[in-house]
Amino acid sequence: MDFSIKPQIEKLLAKTKEGKISWMQVNKNTIRWTSTIDNELYIITIQGPALLGISTTGAIDQFIFTIQSGSGELLLQLQSNAMTNPEFQPLLKELFQIAFSNSRNKTASVLDKLIDNLG
Repeated sequence: MDFSIKPQIEKLLAKTKEGKISWMQVNKNTIRWTSTIDNELYIITIQGPALLGISTTGAIDQFIFTIQSGSGELLLQLQSNAMTNPEFQPLLKELFQIAFSNSRNKTASVLDKLIDNLG
């Protein structure tokens, strides 16, 4: 890459660990966070290997990190695997795993509230 966004991704990871980012699971290998800044919607998506409760050790982990505007403009797409931008792979893997776990916890919490609301 011509520039490094590694420090920003490290900050994103820290905020995710603190529970300050509300990641949502899109499907078994995609998580998304949306946020509005200065009346502009931004969408951050991370695609990774499917997490089905099995270890991906030894598998080829590939991650795609994208930032889009609400209008669909692609601002950044970072692909990382063992051959392409490998320096980002451990960071994106950790971010993906924590965000994925947080999104599942949020889903369970919402489901509990919906059930409790039934009376």
